[in-house]
Amino acid sequence: IKIIKIHRKMEELSFTYPNIDSNLLNNDSFLPTIEITSKTLKLLTKEAETWCLKNGFIFVAPNSSNSSTKTENTEKVDDFNFNPIQTIIAPFILLPSPFPKTKFQQAFSIETYFNKLVHKVSLDKQFINESLLSASKVDSFTCKLLELYNQDLDKNQIKFAHGIHRSDYLLHQPDSETTILQQVEINTISSSFITFGTMICSLQKYLLHYLYNVINKKNINFENYLMENHGLNGIAESLAFATQNYCDTYNLSKFNTSILMVIQSNERNIFDQRGLAFKLFDLYQITVIRKTLLELHSCAIVTSDGKLIIDDREIAMIYYRSGYTPNDYPSELEWETRANLERSRAVKSPTLAYQLVGTKKMQQVLALPNILERFTENEEEAKAMRSTFADLFSLSQNDNIDSVIATALADPHNFVMKPQREGGGNNLYDDQITTALKTMSSEERAAYILMRRIIPKPFKTLAIKNSQILSFDAVSELGIFGGFLSKNDQILYNKVSGYLARTKSISVSEGGVAAGFAMLDSPLLI
Repeated sequence: IKIIKIHRKMEELSFTYPNIDSNLLNNDSFLPTIEITSKTLKLLTKEAETWCLKNGFIFVAPNSSNSSTKTENTEKVDDFNFNPIQTIIAPFILLPSPFPKTKFQQAFSIETYFNKLVHKVSLDKQFINESLLSASKVDSFTCKLLELYNQDLDKNQIKFAHGIHRSDYLLHQPDSETTILQQVEINTISSSFITFGTMICSLQKYLLHYLYNVINKKNINFENYLMENHGLNGIAESLAFATQNYCDTYNLSKFNTSILMVIQSNERNIFDQRGLAFKLFDLYQITVIRKTLLELHSCAIVTSDGKLIIDDREIAMIYYRSGYTPNDYPSELEWETRANLERSRAVKSPTLAYQLVGTKKMQQVLALPNILERFTENEEEAKAMRSTFADLFSLSQNDNIDSVIATALADPHNFVMKPQREGGGNNLYDDQITTALKTMSSEERAAYILMRRIIPKPFKTLAIKNSQILSFDAVSELGIFGGFLSKNDQILYNKVSGYLARTKSISVSEGGVAAGFAMLDSPLLI
């Protein structure tokens, strides 16, 4: 990654945009290329940073996160107990990155299939237990989630299940003639950047206009190259629909209920999360209460008839923006809170079953021959989903394990070892794979799956991160959001709810913006 200094005297720069492989172009009348000089880059950077600050496209700066006051068994989180100047602009790509329009449309077209798949699998308790048995024996976090799930804590007559799922994809381009959309994973809990994923599309659209039509005096309408992103409104609609269904079921007014957003301590991504909460009020007059699991231990009350009461308000819906990593459960108090919440009649987003279906082991099992087909309504849906699957391998003890390990050791660069974790920074690559496979016991290996590496073709890009302009060779990951609601297993809502693009340097193996590996982006459709 090259850092382009922008203070005082900027070094000379010549950058061509858009940086596109001609083999991918399907449109003869595509955007004309423009040479971005140092002077142009200064102008774009100034416009971009002003836009970000005006619109709240910001993180809490490291080491200045929201404070939490803890005693032995309680916690009080104050989102705004930090100095307002201790914020930074969220890292982002300056101009949208190329992505084939046909692959973008393909990803959109199958999201509702994956929404249904998660739900159908969640109904098969035996399948979930059998699939996660080997991983749960060695992975204490998966084991604990499975134990809670098997307790059938929700005894209420009416059971709601809500999902905000995000299916993530890379383009597999091993040669100049091949471009295949391949799924990285499907996220079923705490899918982030719903607000910022929408905002970055507006920012980059403005910067494209400024570059082409203001600086370079062109006359271009960008509607053909950019896809409108309704992610923020779409997810808000999904949450509001679930809240209204809860209120209708129990003859309540939405004005007397709230959504509970379960958050992490020291959350730096406050503004992305708050953006969704404010949108819920703007569009639907629904309020959101934010609490950590430890806070909830002392204030969440579940009544005998299943009502969840917090601060004298009934909770219609529990929306987890935490609870997906062992770090969210540092003591038994947090686990007790999770169990208490699961007992309530409130809509869960997600349910424990949905969370378990989103594990990497379930992804690998569903890719086995004839397994996916058990949970799909027709052959075409199964075929469409399966066409995006990368090669996935079990690392549990089985008849093929010696062959799988030998193949990975012979070429570790072409594989990724994935544990049952979310949030970025957990996977093993290259020499890490070699070391792990040579030193782990068969039981320890079972906590991982092996995935053949997806190989995208890099392109050159410009980014802004920590007040620096970066120039590097990059790859983009596309995530498609889906909203889903069921009531006693009857599907009430199933929609595509927007998208999220993230771009990272080819020198970085991991992904995730919050984890510090990737930057927010949007697709330039080619």
